[in-house]
Amino acid sequence: MQGMAQAIRAGVHAGGAVPVIDLANKADDPTEASAPTEPLTDVRVVCMGPDEPFAFEGPCRSIGFVYPCHFGTMPQRVREFASALDLSGQTGAYRYAVVTYGGGVKNPALAELNSLLAKKGCPLDYSNAVKAFSTYVILYKMSEKVTEKTARFKYGLEFIVDDVCARRKTPTVRTGAFDSLYTRLAMKNCGRDEDRHFVVSESCDGCSVCAAVCPVDNIRIEGGRPAWLHRCEQCLGCLHLCPRVAIDFGAKTKGRGRYKHPEVTVHMLIAYNNNHPETLGHRY
Repeated sequence: MQGMAQAIRAGVHAGGAVPVIDLANKADDPTEASAPTEPLTDVRVVCMGPDEPFAFEGPCRSIGFVYPCHFGTMPQRVREFASALDLSGQTGAYRYAVVTYGGGVKNPALAELNSLLAKKGCPLDYSNAVKAFSTYVILYKMSEKVTEKTARFKYGLEFIVDDVCARRKTPTVRTGAFDSLYTRLAMKNCGRDEDRHFVVSESCDGCSVCAAVCPVDNIRIEGGRPAWLHRCEQCLGCLHLCPRVAIDFGAKTKGRGRYKHPEVTVHMLIAYNNNHPETLGHRY
């Protein structure tokens, strides 16, 4: 249970900068992969951010996807990861997805993943969404009640953890006309090259935290300052976690506050991004 909860906390930080996939309880016998097990005490967490192929080591009892909902749908990197995933040999696994969202619609983020997996013969058994809060300070000022909202979010996700541990199933998520319209309108001006609007103030000291926490390796430090490489997912992790508050999105984010989950450290996020064995390879 701890592994699942920690994965969701990582996913919600700063708008969800670290989408992850949980691989639980590796099955030695593929025919036993769907059998009920003890709660998720044997969990491997893999970041979906790095642009590198991923391969299963063998059949899993459970496979879970935890990621943020961006503008009503999946982040592009999660879409690419799921599309390239080889699920042969995983038909017996219990498959689940959990998304975090700050507002608006969330069904398309789950329905699209289910569609991608169904084409591979492995549709989702369970899907759910956790209402968090918006950290997209390009449009909104950070809530003054963010501490209370973080606490409520933590309470709400425990019900989902219980569902997953019990291997409960949910009906297939479907989307309506409004969902599709909302997503198309919201994504219209959210291309990966929107990172051209980031600006860096003179308070930047070249610490490189922004580059290290970026889940898609979109930032390089050049001449002691960050440079964006135009494959941005707009998680805003770089902006929220800059220790000098030196990064803004044009003038839009000035004075709108920053967010960092109190239980997710920068060190943890860097380890998730790099699938660091000392942090992610141990048993939760």
